[in-house]
Amino acid sequence: MAIASNRRAPQEQRMKARVASHKPLSTFLARVKSETADSFVDQLVPKKLNKISLNNQIIRMRKDVKRAKVHVIHKLTRTIAMLRKSKGNEQLKAKHERKAERLTKKVKRIDELSEDEIAKFALTTTEDLNRLSTDIKIPMTTQAMATIAIHKFVAGPVEEYRKAFPDLPKTAPNLLKKKKRKNKLKLETKESSKDHNEIPNLVSESDNRKNNINDNE
Repeated sequence: MAIASNRRAPQEQRMKARVASHKPLSTFLARVKSETADSFVDQLVPKKLNKISLNNQIIRMRKDVKRAKVHVIHKLTRTIAMLRKSKGNEQLKAKHERKAERLTKKVKRIDELSEDEIAKFALTTTEDLNRLSTDIKIPMTTQAMATIAIHKFVAGPVEEYRKAFPDLPKTAPNLLKKKKRKNKLKLETKESSKDHNEIPNLVSESDNRKNNINDNE
């Protein structure tokens, strides 16, 4: 056993010497690993607002917006039922009926709006959302989006994201416009390609008609 341990000692010394000789390489690999990790963290939580971060936030909020829509629709539906069952003189009943009709339109509009539309509105709007949600002079679409935006399921994530990016209301609209232009360009390119593919079909149909005429002659 003593002989085996004596043989092992020089081997361990040689291994230590080999590792020490490659110390610059190990230091370089450690630095690369650290830089890669930092860049990965910066991508997940960037220091400056960018299109990728904003798009990821909109996607993350889909579930919260959907939950808020369900809660708000249920609440408004109960309110509509109470208004229509309420008693009073004809003038009061007419007033309640008008309000019930407005709320019915709002419920329908909320149901039609996509989660992404509401998330973008909640993230970028700087006006008083409580006022927008109740002002009957404002378009119903804006009222509907504001009603969802003030719900706690949506307002909470928006507040946290705005703390991380204070310039969100100013920067986000420009980033969203760029995305719209890109989607529009894709749509135009797709339609142009479709029209281009239809041209040979029209030519072949024209040739077939000419051939049929010649055959008849």
